[in-house]
Amino acid sequence: MIYFGTNARHFKIGREVFVKRFPDSELYVRLQEKPKGKVYYLQSFFPNQNSSLIEAFLTVDALYDNGASEVVLIAPYFPYTKQDKIFLEGEALSVKTVIKLFSSVGIAEMHLINAHFLKSSGIYHEWGVEIINHNAAPLLAEKLNADLIILPGQGARHLLQGENVICVETKRSESYEESEQEIYRRPNVFLEDLDVKGKNVAVVDDMISTASTMAETCKKLKEMGAKLVKACAVHGLFVGNALEKLSVASEIIVTDTIKSQYSKVSVLPIIKNIIGLKEE
Repeated sequence: MIYFGTNARHFKIGREVFVKRFPDSELYVRLQEKPKGKVYYLQSFFPNQNSSLIEAFLTVDALYDNGASEVVLIAPYFPYTKQDKIFLEGEALSVKTVIKLFSSVGIAEMHLINAHFLKSSGIYHEWGVEIINHNAAPLLAEKLNADLIILPGQGARHLLQGENVICVETKRSESYEESEQEIYRRPNVFLEDLDVKGKNVAVVDDMISTASTMAETCKKLKEMGAKLVKACAVHGLFVGNALEKLSVASEIIVTDTIKSQYSKVSVLPIIKNIIGLKEE
């Protein structure tokens, strides 16, 4: 059996969990069908990460309370993964905290898609949970029709391989810089030795958030003579003025781990494979 949360409705698979809000904005969760045996819970955690996390914790607990023998989490986009190491003394290691919270409500196995804190696909054991990290970048690459694919930064090297795939160097400032409401690290991209003149180029990363790295990479490729430059990622968050920054790109292509108008590739084949459903 598979149940899905509010941010996973667009996959149109399984049984929807009924969710609404009390007047004070606290969440109300109710299962509309009694679970049996092993259950998969599908939820993507953007937008509204904090609310969707509470929804997930309540749902998983309710699934166990109502008869599920095991609950497996499938999270196409998993939140709080950017803080996967301590940069400054006293910082919370947020990815650890969130995974431990899932463990505390009975999740021993979770399937993630291109989780930002895991540097390759495969099986990991972190903080008491088995994490299977799936790679959706090959699905993305099938749609790109590019002469050259650029991976920005060594952390993206695992996404794709091939003769037309090149990983370029990127650097960010060592510590976070603070504005009035946000913290960020400034990127720098190095493309000097690439021959892209007249070529169709796709820049592929695991996620586009503020788009600082992606926009700078696309801008430099255009300046170097690339014919078309596509900004591509598995996860499209498009935070703040990200889309304005990406106006330099010829096209924006992301998957539907987070549904948007730029979701031109579906990760549903990965989800169906996890739960053992055959593609029609």
